[in-house]
Amino acid sequence: MIAALILAAGYSRRFGSDKRHYRRTSEKPPMLIETLSKYTQAFDPCFVVIRTDDGEIGRLLAAHFDQQVQVIASHEAVFGMGASLADGVRHILAKHTELHGLFVGHGDMPLVRSGSLARLNQTMKGLSPFMSEAILRPEFNGVPGHPVGFTHGFLHELSQLSGDVGAKSVLTSHPSAVQTVDLDDPGICVDFDKPEQ
Repeated sequence: MIAALILAAGYSRRFGSDKRHYRRTSEKPPMLIETLSKYTQAFDPCFVVIRTDDGEIGRLLAAHFDQQVQVIASHEAVFGMGASLADGVRHILAKHTELHGLFVGHGDMPLVRSGSLARLNQTMKGLSPFMSEAILRPEFNGVPGHPVGFTHGFLHELSQLSGDVGAKSVLTSHPSAVQTVDLDDPGICVDFDKPEQ
């Protein structure tokens, strides 16, 4: 089983308001919903990490996705992205021992294409069954993007992250395990830190 975990427990301080509710146009759904809709087309199961005080976001997710997206309310989110990522991974591992790999994405990247996500999923499925430690990093014109995929051998390490240090530290520690997947998709490199983007 290959799953996706979307990080959406941040406070949007640079954005100026809760970006998860932000609509890029009046016709678009809230940003988090727009992003997750791409992932649900390519991954099953699909998880999203939010904060424990995110009741409104939880209701929004339930209304749009029902059981298609599994919500993880992290008590650790207040300590930073790394802490909420680790909390999410621990939750998934506790319920899904058959997990072969996990892609980690961000809730503020709605421009990524569902076809790109499907290709990443298929690339991980195509890895040798004997390859327990591989990291798949998508790139567009040489620029690294998201989501980044980790085979089972790295999930324990991800579950031990803390503070605001995210999965990048795992890539830095294991450069020989990183495999680049070239994608013709600029959306893998675009996150929304400001409303005017």
